[in-house]
Amino acid sequence: MTSARDGGVGGSALGSERGRRLLVAALTPLAMTGAVMTTTSSAEAAGRGARAPAPNGVASAVAAVRRVAPVGATPRSLTFPLTALAPAALESARLVGRHHRARISLRHLQAAAREGRVQVRRPRWARRIRVKRLRLVLRVRTARSVPRVAVANPVAIASGALGNPGCLPAYGTFGAVARPPGCWRPYSPQSAFNREISAGAPSEAGSSAIVGRVLSFGRLENVLAGTAGRGELDGGRPVYYSSPADPVFRVHCTESWGTCAIEGAQIRIADRARPAGGSDAHLSVVDQASGWEYDFWGVESKPAGGGALTIRWGGKTPIAGNGLGSDAVAAQYGTAAGVLRAEELASGRINHALLMNVRCDSGSWVYPATKGGSPCPDRTNAPAEGMRFQLTMTDAQIAALPVPDWKKAVLEAMAHYGMIVGDTGGSWGIAQESGVVYTSFGQPDRWVTLAQQYRVPYYAPDQDYVFDLNDGVDWARYLRVVKPCVSEGTC
Repeated sequence: MTSARDGGVGGSALGSERGRRLLVAALTPLAMTGAVMTTTSSAEAAGRGARAPAPNGVASAVAAVRRVAPVGATPRSLTFPLTALAPAALESARLVGRHHRARISLRHLQAAAREGRVQVRRPRWARRIRVKRLRLVLRVRTARSVPRVAVANPVAIASGALGNPGCLPAYGTFGAVARPPGCWRPYSPQSAFNREISAGAPSEAGSSAIVGRVLSFGRLENVLAGTAGRGELDGGRPVYYSSPADPVFRVHCTESWGTCAIEGAQIRIADRARPAGGSDAHLSVVDQASGWEYDFWGVESKPAGGGALTIRWGGKTPIAGNGLGSDAVAAQYGTAAGVLRAEELASGRINHALLMNVRCDSGSWVYPATKGGSPCPDRTNAPAEGMRFQLTMTDAQIAALPVPDWKKAVLEAMAHYGMIVGDTGGSWGIAQESGVVYTSFGQPDRWVTLAQQYRVPYYAPDQDYVFDLNDGVDWARYLRVVKPCVSEGTC
């Protein structure tokens, strides 16, 4: 790849299947700025303005909630988010009404915090009060090992502004081992990567010629497994999710390309998080407390326990935004944009566009790209960064193909959402998440597990598994380029 520059109420954790079907209630916009709701003093229990933290080191976050109609839920229960809060830091929680209050068991609250949400029964007095008038007060004891942090805004969990409504576990609960489920996706529904291609979407002028040029670059690159951390074989893009207990790293960019947007930024990153093994050395971290995705290209040094994180270049983008404006891939998307994850492949459905790399580009770009990569020596019919390619096969045609189901899931994503050009290098292909997100924490590489489960071919001496994307599709016949207005949502 090229560089980016080129007791009482009785709370309980949602561990049961029935509990997991409950949608998480959303925080109201009150006391929020952007994607962040900051911790406040316990004096804000009445719901009025933020004040400085209490001198005794105890802070509170007041969440006005509304009930989201859950599948099979009882009207006598409520579900609240407990995002970005370490279980050991929790002191107590209460349901507070106009004239009443009821405590929630601390033991149950701490167990629920590990799930990122708590389900509680509404006491009798609360059943007579409208849901909007209820307040859940979380008292967080601020210890040296658990500093006071912002609480991520999970409003999109219920509203659909981030990920998919009802997809549990939800954003704010991810961690080193608790990876996002297959149904989850970053960014808002308005992001180009989350827009489906309509049936009448227009083709770009010269679509056939552009497709022909891309196919001349070579065969579609396959998805590999078993390459985590193994030099150039590991060209993946690992994405990690931070917690308040992670050490702090201060970013330093070494390239002399101008102003690095994240120079000097202090970010919490899991100590065992590692970049991909390839020369791009990608590493991204989503700070669930602030709502920012930080993208690093060319990670050179990441010391144990925190300190100076030395990278070649990078950028950031809001995780609940459009996924644009970062600077670790050529087209300046967030690195999480369009990346194929093992969890998605296992689920059998990929509900977003895929990031597409091409050997070289035209030297120009269209929306959603804001920059080009490495231009072709001969730019005739070369694709521009940001161009959206679509596989024009129907679901019935894909279902009839003599290919395994995992491949049909990828092809359906290419048909429904397409592939958006975002980087240059190789022949042409799609981006995948690196298996280091598992192996760096001593977990089995999920890509390998899937490869063995699906019995994909294993090749020595490279010792990797190959998810073959080439066979079974007439790319020259069914691939096309759609107009940029599709990504813009204007046609």
